[in-house]
Amino acid sequence: MKRLSLLLSILVFLQINATSHSQLLYRTPFQSSSPERIADFRFPVLISSAKNCYGAYWQIVPFGGQSTNGKKIARYFLPFDKRNLSVAEGTEFNASTNQPTLICRDIDPAEFNVVTLNNAFRSELSFNPRQKFAGVGFDYLQIFSWDCCGVPRWWGEISFAVERVENNLRFCENICDQSCGSIGNCFFSSMTEAFKSPQWKFGKIANCSLNKTGVADLELKVGYNFITTNCISMQAYVGAIIATGNKPCAGFLFEPVVGNNKHNGILFGADNWINFYSSECWNINYAINMTSRYLFRNTQCRSFDLNDKSWSRYMLVYPSAADALTASSGVGDRQAPGINFFTLNTRVQPGFEGTMTNALVSYFKNFNAEIGYNIYVRQSESIKLCSLIEGIALADISGNGTTNPARTINHQYILFGNQFTAANYHALNNCDLDLNSGRVPAVLSHTVYGNLGYQWDNCFRPINFDIGGSYEFSHEQAILDRFIIWGKVIIGF
Repeated sequence: MKRLSLLLSILVFLQINATSHSQLLYRTPFQSSSPERIADFRFPVLISSAKNCYGAYWQIVPFGGQSTNGKKIARYFLPFDKRNLSVAEGTEFNASTNQPTLICRDIDPAEFNVVTLNNAFRSELSFNPRQKFAGVGFDYLQIFSWDCCGVPRWWGEISFAVERVENNLRFCENICDQSCGSIGNCFFSSMTEAFKSPQWKFGKIANCSLNKTGVADLELKVGYNFITTNCISMQAYVGAIIATGNKPCAGFLFEPVVGNNKHNGILFGADNWINFYSSECWNINYAINMTSRYLFRNTQCRSFDLNDKSWSRYMLVYPSAADALTASSGVGDRQAPGINFFTLNTRVQPGFEGTMTNALVSYFKNFNAEIGYNIYVRQSESIKLCSLIEGIALADISGNGTTNPARTINHQYILFGNQFTAANYHALNNCDLDLNSGRVPAVLSHTVYGNLGYQWDNCFRPINFDIGGSYEFSHEQAILDRFIIWGKVIIGF
């Protein structure tokens, strides 16, 4: 009974939707045990097809793909588990009854300095994020030693991919009242303008594509071939991951990253191969490839919301009690974008992730076909703040140095007794931060794939040509549903 309860708890946890997050760690293509990497490039196949070579094998793999479920990505980044946001201007106070009233909206545009002349700004924001990527993977495997029977034993492998990543939030703003105009300098007449405010140092929301090109990490492996018979083969390996890509700088929401967020790491795994049918020109095999990775920590910029306040990182704040006092004296209201203060240097520890691919592989004369299933898991990040937010406070809608800790991104909570004067300044500290909003949660994804190939036996060395494709999907919002297509050229020397 306890085991059943634990299993149900795990399943419930995996169905929890992540929302109002500032950072997404997406899976890097062409890693160990991923379908595009291992299809038709396995140890027993290589040594059997190139027996007279020098134990050197190359594969060059052009690949490309894109995400397919923009609604899910939008809900991951946006507040309230939504992909469309309603924006409505107005002070939540009824002058005729002298009572507070809540406006039906997702965003109060005043938090973004969208303040118009007629105080009637209305708009609808829709988001449909998409990621496109393309690259070329390079993989070189070299056998180092053979035993007295001519069976290869020790081997090494080096691989990397040159990749271009293009992210686009693809948001659209439909302004319902075209007569609105901003009240002056430092104010905006649309959310589109506000999202790219020059005052924001972090967290900007671009309505265009953002791209990054680079080498998506280098993998080095050393392995040993334990068993090689006519029916079974088994190898194990250890290795290192050398970060060559980039890491998040928090300048934009859904920023492009090449590689694993600049984390170095170690890996270990095993490749197994079983032949359960063989004839003169046809054989059928089962392959299972497993890789575990441990990524070391590094320091990144991450943006955080306040506890129980979705998207509060975008709210207006007073940087210090002195600024609030200055505002209360009438010299000038020094409210500032909260995103500049809620974005902090953070120690990020990704920890373990694992992937396993099971496949049926068939060879008929010079042709091969492969179908398989891949499962990928990653634990939740462990994060630790490197700096403090002490001294800042959420500004009240009335300004003049007044603070309001109850205020949210969509409601002002006027006359509820939550306002504090500048003399009673209500400052925030790190305990008020929701660390989950800047942490990438645990994920589980599934991938199905297929690969077709042909081996051309020339007089010098065998050359394989392959094409394939895969589709990855998950119930969770913290991972991209996507497809990948690839081609391959495999050469033995």
